[in-house]
Amino acid sequence: MPNVKPGFDHDLVEVPQYANVYVEQVIGEYESLPSATRASCDQRASQIIDKYRSERKTTWGELYGLERLLVQLETTDALHARIISLRARHAALVGSAGSPLPAFDTAKFGANAALVRAYVESALREVNRLLAVTACRERLRKRRLRAVAIIGLIVLGALICLTAVLRHLNLREWIWLVLVPLVGALGGLISSQRRVQSIPSVGESMTDMTNLHFFGRSLTASAMSGAIFAAILCMLFASGLLKGGLFPTVDLNVRLPLDPNVHMPSGNLARLLIWCFIAGFAEQFVPDTLDRLVSRSAKEP
Repeated sequence: MPNVKPGFDHDLVEVPQYANVYVEQVIGEYESLPSATRASCDQRASQIIDKYRSERKTTWGELYGLERLLVQLETTDALHARIISLRARHAALVGSAGSPLPAFDTAKFGANAALVRAYVESALREVNRLLAVTACRERLRKRRLRAVAIIGLIVLGALICLTAVLRHLNLREWIWLVLVPLVGALGGLISSQRRVQSIPSVGESMTDMTNLHFFGRSLTASAMSGAIFAAILCMLFASGLLKGGLFPTVDLNVRLPLDPNVHMPSGNLARLLIWCFIAGFAEQFVPDTLDRLVSRSAKEP
């Protein structure tokens, strides 16, 4: 059994099942070559093909190695024909914002087989690298969206259950202490989910990969900041520092420490919860509001 580095994530380097049709095509192209032509590369190619057919996972590196062996054995005419398809595949992978492959004048270099082969190998390397990066990014995106969905459902379930319990126990004065931070945390989670979905599906960016890799910490920070911002916003409403027709009127009547009551009609409560969600969803809303309050207080005599 080969040595495996601790923590090595096989799932990110293995060719996914949906790409097996592409692996089969490359194997078919290789095996269609005459036996005499394949003789110099048959040992390495057979290892890759046997591993794939034994239902063990093939890595993107092994697939690239097999395709590169195929290119090394093809005739110059076949390589000329491959240039057009490689350029089209590269353009689809990088998208409209990416840089295309350098142009290659097949008429000018038609007699130089070494230049044609070098160009095809370079283009093939770029295409396979983009295929691997794209598959890795989508797998990471799937993992992160699953994490957001699970945590979001837990927060939503806790929100519903705690609200129902407090209403059943006739402790409605405590409901806002539960609703405000949880709704803010839910807004932060939805904001994180939208950030993950907004990462481009084409092109190559190690920044995107890094953000997805460390997304777990960002998700926790988004939920915590959403809950804190929602609580701060509620206090801004209660203090009267933030008021207007769109904002709720919050009346905190503190009788004893840790015994708050909120006296507000259902419309006010609904507006409060909407703004609490916005506080978590639009992460700069509460910090920008605080900055404006500080600036305004500095100008007052």
